[in-house]
Amino acid sequence: MGSPRRESTRESVKRAASEVFLAKGFADASIQDIADLLQMPRASVSYHIPSKEELFFEIFYDAQYALNQRLDTIVGYPLSVTDRLRLVLLDLLRSSVQGTASELAVVLAVNMVRDIRFMTPEHQAMYIGLRRNYTDTFISLLEEGVAKGDFRPLGNTKIAAFGIIGMTGNFERWFRPGGALSMEEINELFMTMILSGIAASRPSA
Repeated sequence: MGSPRRESTRESVKRAASEVFLAKGFADASIQDIADLLQMPRASVSYHIPSKEELFFEIFYDAQYALNQRLDTIVGYPLSVTDRLRLVLLDLLRSSVQGTASELAVVLAVNMVRDIRFMTPEHQAMYIGLRRNYTDTFISLLEEGVAKGDFRPLGNTKIAAFGIIGMTGNFERWFRPGGALSMEEINELFMTMILSGIAASRPSA
């Protein structure tokens, strides 16, 4: 059995930067703050990043790219549309509070959407394009469920998708480990609310 993969210095920098950006916002965060958190010389941190903006973009982009990849994988599973949606929702919920390294950007994206304006126009377009692709695939999954009769007609599938993604994406705002309910219990509550809410009505036996 192999030993666990050791986190690279660049990954450590990205993780620390995610925490600093989340705590202070892009404008007030500095490379020195990241270095202090890592207990490294500022020059050592600067060696691993071209600029603060580039690092900020990379954190967001990498996290969204990972989400997109997992969504595409789940959508391709030979499962019912309901089971695939359940897996997608669980991935969103878990990513919000259990992300590793750059996936802390799932949390950043919720809390710092206004700070995206600090990205260069090119970086903004790349990130927003990825996010749009995620939403489009999510919408297609809902539409498949409606077409197959698993989900009831939703009126406006796009708005329904935005609502569901927003609901699961805001999970980290209030969830605290050690609270009244475990993460697993809250996951099940969310699954019940969302999946029951969109399920097609079935005639009584």
